[in-house]
Amino acid sequence: MSEPFLVMFLLNLAGAVGLLIWAVRLVRTGVERGFSNPLQKWLRYSAKHRLLAVFSGVGTALALQSATAVALLAASFSAKGVLNPASGLAMLL
Repeated sequence: MSEPFLVMFLLNLAGAVGLLIWAVRLVRTGVERGFSNPLQKWLRYSAKHRLLAVFSGVGTALALQSATAVALLAASFSAKGVLNPASGLAMLL
């Protein structure tokens, strides 16, 4: 591969990664704005049992089609104190 093609490849790759990160942020923000209260209630309920938290994570990943979005949502709710960090980890696993 010659140098100009390598530079273009790296620029395209950086642009794709930037767009992916931006899209995941938009999904997270949209879900938080649209379903914040029901989602917080469900997460509090599912946080009582780790197995239920696992199935909640699987369901959320299937609905959002992105494990990264689920990770960001779990981290966001964990930082706000809505979700127990251990249950958030169970959702991710």
